Amino acid sequence: MAVRCQMAIFYMTEKIDNLAAVGFLAGFSDAAHFSREFKKAIGMLPSEFKASL
Repeated sequence: MAVRCQMAIFYMTEKIDNLAAVGFLAGFSDAAHFSREFKKAIGMLPSEFKASL
């Protein structure tokens, strides 16, 4: 799971703004699963992380 979250971080830093697309590209089945697993691995929601960039 952490590898997919790292991939998601890479996509977010590459200026992909659509978080659902980021989750899909990183291999998550849906946006809710992506948000849940990202928060577990990174400690914040994907939207919070994206806002901090």
